[in-house]
Amino acid sequence: MRLASRRPMGHRFCNLGALIVFVAAAAACGGDASITTDADCQLEEPGEIFRFVVENTGSETVYLPYGCGDDLPVDVVTGAGRRPLGIIHGNPCGATCEQAYDGIDISSCTTDCGFGVYETLEPGTSVVIEWDRRAYEPHEAPTECTGLSAVAHCALGMRVDDGTIVEAVLEVCPTEPWGGQCTPSDEVVFPIDLSASEAAVEVPF
Repeated sequence: MRLASRRPMGHRFCNLGALIVFVAAAAACGGDASITTDADCQLEEPGEIFRFVVENTGSETVYLPYGCGDDLPVDVVTGAGRRPLGIIHGNPCGATCEQAYDGIDISSCTTDCGFGVYETLEPGTSVVIEWDRRAYEPHEAPTECTGLSAVAHCALGMRVDDGTIVEAVLEVCPTEPWGGQCTPSDEVVFPIDLSASEAAVEVPF
């Protein structure tokens, strides 16, 4: 059974519109203060692609927000709480630890992307959202792993264990997004089984 609820959600990322450094941006966004660190220089590989097949079974056109292109409109809920899947939730610039470990300077960026990236879902149509089975968290990549002159703040992709997932949540915009984010937003809660390769999600609004 799929449950749908209409309630306001907080913004899933900040649209800052200027060059920013990760620590300042994370504070501005009210980001997670817990940052992982290590010196083993190992990153988890992406998993087999999982597909969320989203169908608009309702009577209204809705929109799926992708931030500036580095977010996903899906969260998974585990026993430890809700985990967003987009890179932006590990770094407000969308900078990954793969980039940092390749020696790329990711210390600043611009996040002003206007309307942002979103997908229009008209009644009776469907889209597929692909996910590599990782959720992202803030990470400090040490200089011995990156070859850079300072610690790099990046989004670390961590594989999500199927045994920890309770359900998943799709964020839906009832109106055209700005900056790739919803104001307001709806949610569709649905079951997910990572032993499969896809999950069907119905948007009934």
